[in-house]
Amino acid sequence: MSKNDKLWNILFTYAVIVSVVVVIELGVIFLGVDIIDDLKATANGYKSDRNLCRSQLDSLTQELERWQNDKNK
Repeated sequence: MSKNDKLWNILFTYAVIVSVVVVIELGVIFLGVDIIDDLKATANGYKSDRNLCRSQLDSLTQELERWQNDKNK
């Protein structure tokens, strides 16, 4: 094997390794973006649930106050 062939083999091996690392990194980045999007959706769902619960609490509080006023009359 000539010196030129050894150099090309080393460069080819390096290129393959770099390509594999780049593909893995891109996969991790895309997976991370999906996870972040899912977490944002979950947080938005929790905010919506919290607002719904607050609305129901306000409604129940008003109804309780109305019942107490009716009871005192």
